[in-house]
Amino acid sequence: HFFACVFSPFSKMLWSLLLAVFAYLVVGDVYHLPPSLTHTSWISFSPASFYAGEAVQVQFSGFLLQTYSWTAKLSGANDSACTSLAPGSTMSPIDAVTHTTVLTANQSGTYFMCISHLQDVWEVLDQNVTVKVSTGALNQTGLPFYGYSTCAQLVALNPTFCGCFYSSANDTSGTLSRVNMDMDFDLRRLISPTDPSTMVPAPLAIRAQQGCCGVSTPTVKSYSLPYSQWWGVCSYV
Repeated sequence: HFFACVFSPFSKMLWSLLLAVFAYLVVGDVYHLPPSLTHTSWISFSPASFYAGEAVQVQFSGFLLQTYSWTAKLSGANDSACTSLAPGSTMSPIDAVTHTTVLTANQSGTYFMCISHLQDVWEVLDQNVTVKVSTGALNQTGLPFYGYSTCAQLVALNPTFCGCFYSSANDTSGTLSRVNMDMDFDLRRLISPTDPSTMVPAPLAIRAQQGCCGVSTPTVKSYSLPYSQWWGVCSYV
Protein backbone atom coordinates (compact mmCIF):
# COMPACT_ATOMS: atom_id res chain seq x y z
CA HIS A 1 0.00 0.00 0.00
CA PHE A 2 2.89 2.36 0.78
CA PHE A 3 4.42 2.12 -2.72
CA ALA A 4 1.02 2.29 -4.36
CA CYS A 5 0.38 5.52 -2.48
CA VAL A 6 3.81 7.02 -3.17
CA PHE A 7 3.68 6.33 -6.90
CA SER A 8 0.02 7.10 -7.52
CA PRO A 9 -0.73 9.82 -10.15
CA PHE A 10 -1.76 12.25 -7.39
CA SER A 11 1.44 11.57 -5.43
CA LYS A 12 3.58 12.06 -8.52
CA MET A 13 1.94 15.42 -9.12
CA LEU A 14 2.51 16.36 -5.46
CA TRP A 15 6.18 15.35 -5.63
CA SER A 16 6.63 17.41 -8.81
CA LEU A 17 5.10 20.41 -7.07
CA LEU A 18 7.34 19.98 -4.03
CA LEU A 19 10.45 19.70 -6.22
CA ALA A 20 9.45 22.83 -8.12
CA VAL A 21 8.99 24.74 -4.85
CA PHE A 22 12.38 23.46 -3.65
CA ALA A 23 14.06 24.65 -6.84
CA TYR A 24 12.26 27.98 -6.60
CA LEU A 25 13.44 28.61 -3.05
CA VAL A 26 16.87 26.99 -2.96
CA VAL A 27 18.41 26.95 -6.43
CA GLY A 28 18.23 30.68 -6.89
CA ASP A 29 14.96 31.87 -8.37
CA VAL A 30 14.16 33.80 -5.19
CA TYR A 31 17.29 34.00 -3.12
CA HIS A 32 20.56 35.46 -4.33
CA LEU A 33 22.98 32.81 -5.55
CA PRO A 34 26.13 32.37 -3.44
CA PRO A 35 28.81 34.90 -4.45
CA SER A 36 31.29 32.06 -5.01
CA LEU A 37 29.22 30.98 -8.00
CA THR A 38 28.80 34.29 -9.78
CA HIS A 39 31.96 36.12 -8.75
CA THR A 40 34.05 37.67 -11.52
CA SER A 41 36.60 34.87 -11.22
CA TRP A 42 33.86 32.76 -12.83
CA ILE A 43 32.47 35.23 -15.39
CA SER A 44 34.51 37.51 -17.66
CA PHE A 45 33.90 39.51 -20.84
CA SER A 46 35.55 41.31 -23.74
CA PRO A 47 36.08 43.89 -25.04
CA ALA A 48 36.42 46.05 -21.95
CA SER A 49 37.13 49.28 -23.83
CA PHE A 50 35.37 51.08 -26.68
CA TYR A 51 34.47 54.53 -27.96
CA ALA A 52 31.47 56.57 -26.86
CA GLY A 53 28.54 56.00 -29.18
CA GLU A 54 29.62 52.56 -30.37
CA ALA A 55 27.14 49.70 -30.28
CA VAL A 56 29.60 47.03 -29.18
CA GLN A 57 29.08 43.28 -29.17
CA VAL A 58 30.37 42.04 -25.82
CA GLN A 59 31.35 38.38 -25.43
CA PHE A 60 30.85 36.78 -22.01
CA SER A 61 32.45 33.57 -20.80
CA GLY A 62 32.50 31.61 -17.57
CA PHE A 63 30.57 29.51 -15.12
CA LEU A 64 26.74 29.47 -14.96
CA LEU A 65 26.20 31.11 -18.36
CA GLN A 66 24.68 27.83 -19.51
CA THR A 67 22.34 27.64 -16.54
CA TYR A 68 20.25 30.81 -16.41
CA SER A 69 18.94 33.56 -18.65
CA TRP A 70 21.25 36.50 -18.08
CA THR A 71 20.93 40.24 -18.63
CA ALA A 72 23.79 42.75 -18.70
CA LYS A 73 24.05 46.51 -18.25
CA LEU A 74 26.59 49.24 -17.61
CA SER A 75 25.98 51.05 -14.35
CA GLY A 76 26.80 54.68 -13.80
CA ALA A 77 30.25 55.78 -12.67
CA ASN A 78 30.91 55.04 -8.97
CA ASP A 79 27.77 52.88 -8.80
CA SER A 80 29.08 49.46 -7.80
CA ALA A 81 25.60 48.62 -6.46
CA CYS A 82 24.30 48.55 -10.05
CA THR A 83 21.31 50.75 -9.30
CA SER A 84 21.73 53.04 -12.32
CA LEU A 85 22.56 53.01 -16.02
CA ALA A 86 25.51 54.57 -17.81
CA PRO A 87 24.44 57.55 -19.98
CA GLY A 88 22.86 56.34 -23.20
CA SER A 89 22.89 52.67 -22.20
CA THR A 90 20.11 50.13 -21.65
CA MET A 91 19.71 46.68 -20.13
CA SER A 92 20.42 44.00 -22.72
CA PRO A 93 19.79 40.23 -22.61
CA ILE A 94 22.78 37.93 -23.09
CA ASP A 95 22.17 35.47 -25.92
CA ALA A 96 21.85 31.96 -24.47
CA VAL A 97 23.77 30.35 -27.34
CA THR A 98 26.52 32.82 -28.25
CA HIS A 99 26.80 34.43 -24.79
CA THR A 100 26.98 37.86 -26.42
CA THR A 101 25.04 41.08 -26.06
CA VAL A 102 25.26 44.59 -27.49
CA LEU A 103 26.02 47.48 -25.15
CA THR A 104 26.62 51.17 -25.66
CA ALA A 105 27.29 54.38 -23.74
CA ASN A 106 27.30 57.88 -25.19
CA GLN A 107 29.63 59.51 -22.68
CA SER A 108 33.22 58.69 -21.88
CA GLY A 109 34.06 57.35 -18.45
CA THR A 110 34.69 54.20 -16.44
CA TYR A 111 31.62 52.09 -15.74
CA PHE A 112 30.77 48.90 -13.91
CA MET A 113 29.61 45.83 -15.80
CA CYS A 114 26.58 44.33 -14.06
CA ILE A 115 24.83 41.03 -14.72
CA SER A 116 21.59 39.56 -13.50
CA HIS A 117 19.68 36.30 -13.75
CA LEU A 118 16.89 37.52 -11.45
CA GLN A 119 14.58 40.45 -11.85
CA ASP A 120 15.99 43.51 -10.05
CA VAL A 121 18.91 41.54 -8.56
CA TRP A 122 22.23 42.66 -10.05
CA GLU A 123 25.81 41.62 -9.40
CA VAL A 124 28.84 43.69 -10.32
CA LEU A 125 31.88 42.26 -12.09
CA ASP A 126 35.21 43.66 -10.96
CA GLN A 127 36.40 44.08 -14.54
CA ASN A 128 35.38 47.64 -15.40
CA VAL A 129 34.46 49.06 -18.81
CA THR A 130 36.31 52.08 -20.17
CA VAL A 131 34.40 54.22 -22.65
CA LYS A 132 36.74 56.56 -24.55
CA VAL A 133 36.07 59.81 -26.36
CA SER A 134 36.46 59.38 -30.10
CA THR A 135 38.29 62.69 -30.55
CA GLY A 136 41.62 61.90 -32.18
CA ALA A 137 40.66 58.29 -32.86
CA LEU A 138 41.58 58.56 -36.53
CA ASN A 139 45.17 59.20 -35.49
CA GLN A 140 45.38 55.64 -34.09
CA THR A 141 46.73 54.27 -37.36
CA GLY A 142 48.47 51.33 -35.69
CA LEU A 143 45.11 49.95 -34.55
CA PRO A 144 42.73 48.29 -37.03
CA PHE A 145 39.57 50.37 -37.46
CA TYR A 146 41.47 53.15 -35.62
CA GLY A 147 40.53 51.36 -32.38
CA TYR A 148 36.81 51.02 -33.10
CA SER A 149 35.36 47.61 -32.32
CA THR A 150 34.36 46.79 -35.92
CA CYS A 151 34.40 48.35 -39.35
CA ALA A 152 30.62 48.79 -39.06
CA GLN A 153 31.05 50.99 -35.99
CA LEU A 154 33.89 52.95 -37.57
CA VAL A 155 31.75 53.73 -40.62
CA ALA A 156 28.63 54.48 -38.57
CA LEU A 157 30.44 57.10 -36.51
CA ASN A 158 32.73 58.33 -39.31
CA PRO A 159 30.58 58.30 -42.48
CA THR A 160 33.43 59.56 -44.64
CA PHE A 161 34.56 55.93 -44.76
CA CYS A 162 32.61 53.14 -46.39
CA GLY A 163 34.72 50.02 -45.84
CA CYS A 164 37.80 48.35 -44.39
CA PHE A 165 40.27 45.66 -45.40
CA TYR A 166 43.02 43.39 -44.07
CA SER A 167 45.88 41.99 -46.18
CA SER A 168 48.12 39.17 -45.04
CA ALA A 169 50.90 40.67 -47.18
CA ASN A 170 51.64 43.82 -49.15
CA ASP A 171 49.27 43.45 -52.10
CA THR A 172 50.93 45.84 -54.55
CA SER A 173 50.55 43.37 -57.41
CA GLY A 174 46.92 42.54 -56.61
CA THR A 175 47.57 38.80 -56.50
CA LEU A 176 46.09 38.04 -53.07
CA SER A 177 42.84 36.10 -53.00
CA ARG A 178 39.92 38.45 -52.34
CA VAL A 179 37.39 37.53 -49.65
CA ASN A 180 34.38 39.78 -49.05
CA MET A 181 33.25 39.79 -45.42
CA ASP A 182 30.37 41.23 -43.42
CA MET A 183 30.95 44.69 -41.93
CA ASP A 184 30.40 43.36 -38.41
CA PHE A 185 33.17 40.76 -38.67
CA ASP A 186 36.19 41.66 -36.55
CA LEU A 187 39.10 41.65 -38.99
CA ARG A 188 41.50 41.69 -36.06
CA ARG A 189 40.87 37.96 -35.73
CA LEU A 190 42.85 37.50 -38.94
CA ILE A 191 45.96 39.35 -37.78
CA SER A 192 48.79 36.94 -37.03
CA PRO A 193 50.64 37.65 -33.76
CA THR A 194 53.73 35.85 -35.09
CA ASP A 195 55.62 35.85 -38.37
CA PRO A 196 53.37 34.01 -40.86
CA SER A 197 56.41 32.83 -42.83
CA THR A 198 57.45 30.65 -39.88
CA MET A 199 54.05 28.99 -39.49
CA VAL A 200 53.39 25.41 -40.62
CA PRO A 201 51.18 25.12 -42.51
CA ALA A 202 51.50 28.62 -43.92
CA PRO A 203 48.34 30.73 -43.58
CA LEU A 204 46.36 31.62 -46.67
CA ALA A 205 47.49 34.77 -48.46
CA ILE A 206 44.27 36.80 -48.55
CA ARG A 207 42.84 40.27 -48.68
CA ALA A 208 39.68 40.37 -46.56
CA GLN A 209 37.40 43.21 -47.71
CA GLN A 210 34.41 44.86 -46.11
CA GLY A 211 31.88 47.33 -47.48
CA CYS A 212 33.04 49.45 -50.41
CA CYS A 213 36.56 48.02 -50.19
CA GLY A 214 35.12 45.10 -52.14
CA VAL A 215 34.48 47.32 -55.17
CA SER A 216 36.47 49.95 -57.04
CA THR A 217 36.90 52.96 -54.78
CA PRO A 218 38.75 56.19 -55.48
CA THR A 219 40.48 56.48 -52.12
CA VAL A 220 42.28 53.79 -50.13
CA LYS A 221 44.32 54.43 -46.99
CA SER A 222 46.69 51.62 -45.99
CA TYR A 223 48.57 51.13 -42.73
CA SER A 224 51.27 48.61 -41.95
CA LEU A 225 51.07 45.96 -39.22
CA PRO A 226 53.84 43.69 -37.89
CA TYR A 227 55.16 40.93 -40.18
CA SER A 228 54.28 42.69 -43.45
CA GLN A 229 50.54 42.61 -42.74
CA TRP A 230 48.34 45.55 -43.64
CA TRP A 231 44.98 47.06 -42.83
CA GLY A 232 43.17 50.01 -44.31
CA VAL A 233 39.99 51.95 -44.99
CA CYS A 234 38.18 52.97 -48.16
CA SER A 235 36.10 56.00 -49.02
CA TYR A 236 34.46 57.72 -51.98
CA VAL A 237 36.07 61.10 -51.28
